[in-house]
Amino acid sequence: MNVMATKLFTVPQEANGWRTDRFLLRYFPQISSQALREIFSRRDVKVNGTRVRSDHIVYTEDHIQIFYMENAVDEDVLDIVYEDHDVLLINKRSGISVESDPGGGLSLPELFTRYLHQDDPDGFD
Repeated sequence: MNVMATKLFTVPQEANGWRTDRFLLRYFPQISSQALREIFSRRDVKVNGTRVRSDHIVYTEDHIQIFYMENAVDEDVLDIVYEDHDVLLINKRSGISVESDPGGGLSLPELFTRYLHQDDPDGFD
């Protein structure tokens, strides 16, 4: 069953001057790039209450609201093949960079760090 969901973001200082699509790819990695294109084509992204296009520039403290179908979100960004206390084996998906992404996408090390922080926010940095 398709259910409409909403996500709200406040633009941090580090994303000041970014395009809206770049911001959403970076801070909402669970959504596929195809789903994001569809969301923008339906004009389902608002910044400070106004519908915007993907190339709209956002600034610190702007409020971004995105409306999407829940099935468009892949909650498991990392495809964990095996995990124990010492080993984490990941099936890296295409499109996930292994180095810092100047385009704003999350890299594999950043996704890995976020994954570790889910269970222990004060753990590995």
